[in-house]
Amino acid sequence: MVPLKSPSIRCIVSARYRLGRFGNRMFTMATAYALARLHSCHLFFPLPMLEDIRSVFVFDLGPFLLSVSMFKSIWKNEYHPMKKITRDIICQYIPEITHPNGISEGSIFEVKGHWQSYLYFDQYRDDLRNRLFVARQPLLEKVSKLFINIYEQKFNFKPQFSLENHQSFKKQLVQSNWTTWIGIHVRRKDFVLLNYSSTDEYLFTAIDYYIKRYSNAYFIVASDDKSYCKNLFHNRSNIFVTPQSFSMSDDLITLSLCEHSIITGGTFGWWTGYLANGQVIHDKVYPSGCERREYYYPPWFLIDGNVRAHKNIQSNWTTWIGIHVRRKDFVLLNYSSTDEYLFTAIDYYIKRYSNAYFIVASDEKSYCKNLFRYRSNIFFTPRSFSIGDDIITLSLCQHSIITGGTFGWWTGYLASGEVIHDTMYISGCEKDEHYYPPWFRSYLNVRNHKNIL
Repeated sequence: MVPLKSPSIRCIVSARYRLGRFGNRMFTMATAYALARLHSCHLFFPLPMLEDIRSVFVFDLGPFLLSVSMFKSIWKNEYHPMKKITRDIICQYIPEITHPNGISEGSIFEVKGHWQSYLYFDQYRDDLRNRLFVARQPLLEKVSKLFINIYEQKFNFKPQFSLENHQSFKKQLVQSNWTTWIGIHVRRKDFVLLNYSSTDEYLFTAIDYYIKRYSNAYFIVASDDKSYCKNLFHNRSNIFVTPQSFSMSDDLITLSLCEHSIITGGTFGWWTGYLANGQVIHDKVYPSGCERREYYYPPWFLIDGNVRAHKNIQSNWTTWIGIHVRRKDFVLLNYSSTDEYLFTAIDYYIKRYSNAYFIVASDEKSYCKNLFRYRSNIFFTPRSFSIGDDIITLSLCQHSIITGGTFGWWTGYLASGEVIHDTMYISGCEKDEHYYPPWFRSYLNVRNHKNIL
C-alpha cells in the first residue's frame, strides 16, 4: 500500500470481532482490506486477529494499518469524534457499500460477521494472492519438502526449487512438464453429521474430469479425515494425501500452490480454490448460506463440473455457446482468426456438451453463413440485428468463443461462462492477465493467468 499523502485520517475500516473458523476470518479480513483500499480509509485489526492470520500468511499492510494505541485514541476522542457505523453481514452483497462515499469521511466502519461474498474484495484479488495471503517462509519450506518427496518418489529426481517467495515457488510448480497439480479439499467430520458431506462418486467424477483434460494430472488431498481419504484413494498412484503431521495452515498453503482445485464445501475449501486461481470444481451439496449463490461463487467455479455457478437454470435441450467473429478491419490488420481456430473451439464444446448449440454474431455474416453452412447446430443473428441486438444475444449464452476485440471481450464477460479466445488478437496490455479474466482461455489450453501449462 502506498503511504497516504496526508497524516490525516479520512475514515477507518475495522474488524474487531474474531468470529468463526479460519476461512470465515479470511473473508472478513479480505473484505475489510478491500473496503479500506476502495474508500481511502485506514484499517484496524486487533492483535489476536493479526497474530492468527500472520501465523500462516505474510499479510503485510504497512502504514495502511493503524496501531492499537492510535485506534484507541481515535475511538475515545470526545473532542473530534468519528461517526461509528456497524454492519453485521453473513453472506449478502450490498453494492451501495462499494459505491463512492459508501463509507463517508469521518466515520469508523465496523465490519462484523463473516461477509462471505467475494464481490467485496475481488477487485483487489492480485493483492490478496500475491502480497497478503501468501505463505510465510517457514511454511513454504515445510510444504516444498512434500512436493520434492513426491517428485523423488514418482519420477526419481530431486528438483532444485527456489524458495524466494510463495509466488515464485508456485510458478515453478506450474511450469513443470512432469505434473499438473490439482488440490482436493475434503471436509467430513462436522459435514457428515450435517448431511453436507460429499459422496465418493462426486470426488471420483471430479478427479476423472481433470485426468481427461491433463495427461500429467496429479492430486494432493487435504482433509480433516485423512484416514478416510487414504483408504478411499489407496489404489490411485497419482493421488497423495498430506501427512498427518500437517496442520490446517500447512494444508491450506499446499492446496493454494496447486494449479486447479476440487472442493467439497466450506469457506476453508473455498479459499484453497480462490488462492490457487485455476479452475475450481465445487460440490453442489454444500449450501453457501448466501441470498444468491453468485455472491459466494466466482464465475469460474464449476458446480459438479458442468454447471457454472452464475447460471441459475440449465436447459435439458440446449447448452448455448455464443460466437463472435470480427473480420472486416481484422483481415486488413492480420488479426483475423483462422477457420481452424473456430472449428477447433466449436468441437471443444461439442465434446463437452452433447446438447451444444451455437449462435454466431459477426460484422461479416455472409462469410460466417458460408463457413458454417453444413453445421445444423449453428445459427446466425439476422442481418436486421444491430450491434446492440448482437451483444445482448451473445451475453445470454452460457459459454463463448471470441476472435478478438473489446466487443467480443464483453460478450464473453457478460455471458459469465467459459470463454475461449484466439491468441491472434493483441490486447495491447503490458500483460495478458491485465486484460483477460482468469476464466478466459486462449485457444483452448492456456489459462491467461497461468503463463505456462
